[in-house]
Amino acid sequence: MSRPEHIAPPEIFYGDDEAKKYTQNSRIASIQAEMAYRALELLMLPEDQSCYLLDIGCGSGLSGEILEEEGHIWVGMDIAPSMLDIARDRDVEGDLFLQDVGQGMAYRPGTFDGAISISVLQWLCNADKQVNFPKQRLARFFSTLYSSLKRGARAIFQFYPENDDQIQLIIDTATRCGFEGGLLVDYPNSKKAKKYYLCLFAGQAAGQANHMPKALGEDVQEPQGLDALVVLKIIKHCREAYPTDVTGQLLGLDVRGVLEVTHCFPIPNEDNDDVSARYQLDMMRCLREVNVDNNTVGWYRSATLGTFMDLTLIDTQYNYQTSLSSKSVVIIHDVSKSAAQGNLELKALRLTDKFMKLYADKKFTTESLAKAQLSFSTIFEELPIRVHNSNLASALLQELDTPNVTLTQETSGPASSDSLNPNFDILELELDPFMEKNLENLLDCADAQQQETNNYMYWQRSVAREQAKLQSALQKRRAENQARQTKGEAPLPEDDIHSQSRLPPEPSRLESMLLNAQMHHYTKQLNQYAGPSLARLFAVQELQK
Repeated sequence: MSRPEHIAPPEIFYGDDEAKKYTQNSRIASIQAEMAYRALELLMLPEDQSCYLLDIGCGSGLSGEILEEEGHIWVGMDIAPSMLDIARDRDVEGDLFLQDVGQGMAYRPGTFDGAISISVLQWLCNADKQVNFPKQRLARFFSTLYSSLKRGARAIFQFYPENDDQIQLIIDTATRCGFEGGLLVDYPNSKKAKKYYLCLFAGQAAGQANHMPKALGEDVQEPQGLDALVVLKIIKHCREAYPTDVTGQLLGLDVRGVLEVTHCFPIPNEDNDDVSARYQLDMMRCLREVNVDNNTVGWYRSATLGTFMDLTLIDTQYNYQTSLSSKSVVIIHDVSKSAAQGNLELKALRLTDKFMKLYADKKFTTESLAKAQLSFSTIFEELPIRVHNSNLASALLQELDTPNVTLTQETSGPASSDSLNPNFDILELELDPFMEKNLENLLDCADAQQQETNNYMYWQRSVAREQAKLQSALQKRRAENQARQTKGEAPLPEDDIHSQSRLPPEPSRLESMLLNAQMHHYTKQLNQYAGPSLARLFAVQELQK
């Protein structure tokens, strides 16, 4: 797929049609808002203070609205007239300028407290005209930007570099123009979430030290230790109760922030919470009497076909992380997936800090999710697992004698011939039941997601109706006040109309996020099993020719 900067210059590429599609696309608007919030966070502006900011490549004002929402005054500049026309039609608050930033900017020195730019820098690196030289355009841009910023101010650029040489060209040019700073890469190990941010400092203000902010998703998690006996107990409990979901308690130690799970026990499936709590207390007392680790470090749960992402999991894990320890984990064992693949399916999950804060407030609105940069993929963080034996078990395994099996001619002959016989079971064309059940679950999730979407759209229509009523009442009151002024009477206040208006609260988006996460799991599993099934079908098709 061609990059946009290779197709046409920006003022041509973002014509009337493309500018409308870009602005009206809800997914693009969500991504733009997420990156604008991140850029604003990296600016590290003083709290509770309105700043004067520059939005470079403001487009239709999507990122400028985030600046305005956070209480800042902004100026936007863009090279595409169609984008600026849409921004004016949307009545954005910022001042807008039609400007090719590659030609430099004519602002007075020290005008802005900071600058942000979303998806612009890569356009300056492209020679879309014979008179355009990327190195010269970048030099003019960075030199004039450096002059227009106050000393110590920051400029944050989110961009999509084409290669490492392009990154080096940008950083070298910015450094020669006086900037300090460097490149910051969020989620460097993720293909989808990976984002590049260039953080530049325009000198250093008095009493202020410049330091690079920390990238998101760069922490390397230490593997959580699981005793092999614990793993066997979890597998036994989950398989005996299959297909009923079961839970259990994990016991162990917290060694410098890394959990070592040394014991576990199952929790009975009782409807009475008091009975379950009493059972856990009795188990802990008995384990303490025999000197077994009785420190709770988390819990485990069984799953079927990857079905585990629900409100029960969220609520239970939240209680563990708030009441016991923030390091508590949940181990998910998928029985059906382990049996179908022949590999042990274990996941160690922990709620992220961002999700914990939102869950504490119970406020999962579209605005709060975008501001926290939270999506279904960042509800949990998956932790690596290290399964190990105890020293006594390892010593016992070393002492065990390997049985000497001598194959006679009679026994070895058929065995060797059987091993060479072809196995036609792998060419069975019947659909894998695992795939069929995954498709059914995926359709059920899609139906539930459609219901959530309908509820959200109903709320939007309700808000639109209430706002229309409010505007109608305000217009009526203003007309009445004009008539009263002509008679010399005092105008009536408008506050009572605002107080009478009751906008319906936005429904929680948590359930929709969980459904998206569950659908993501189902599609990944289908992708794993669709390959072998299609290979069999194509093989049979070739054989029939």
